[in-house]
Amino acid sequence: VKINVLKDPTTTTVASSGTPSTYGDSVTFTATVTGSVVAEGSVTFKEGATVLSGPTALDGSGHASFSTTSLNVAGCPHTIPAEYSGSANYLPSSGSVVQTVNKATPVITWATPADITYPTALSGTQLNATASVPGAFVYTPASGTVLGAGPTQNLHADFTPTDTANYNNNSKDVKINVLKATPLITWATPADITYPTAL
Repeated sequence: VKINVLKDPTTTTVASSGTPSTYGDSVTFTATVTGSVVAEGSVTFKEGATVLSGPTALDGSGHASFSTTSLNVAGCPHTIPAEYSGSANYLPSSGSVVQTVNKATPVITWATPADITYPTALSGTQLNATASVPGAFVYTPASGTVLGAGPTQNLHADFTPTDTANYNNNSKDVKINVLKATPLITWATPADITYPTAL
């Protein structure tokens, strides 16, 4: 006699390590293939129709994982399909997860400036903030401004990243002390006088 042995059906589900994620973060996608006992075959991960990784072999529990930092904000939400290849004993299947990626916020580094003395004009020595990504700063007060004497005066920086599609704007404030100036007194040695000359 002859007997037909049918392949077991399978179901593929996909989970993300975090959604929404932030641009630049590593996101891990894990496909879980369920059937009788699935430990054979492989999974291909995609973004829409574009292959991201694969084929990735299943482990002994029917899992395959893929990590990426390449997902950007444009095109969100991203659909991430995982396609199980099937094998000699199992039918193919597929599943997907929707991944949202939020803009990242650049880190601004700006140390508290050293004290200055009136009437020192603000310059790049004080207005020297840096950011973790390329972009441009606008300072308030602007370079060249002469602040009056006084403690803990506010300096403000607005940062606009070059890549506005994936990064938020950011800003930062620091304080500066402007010390009072000491006037310079000029007084030449007087000429000799003879008593009883009044001063």
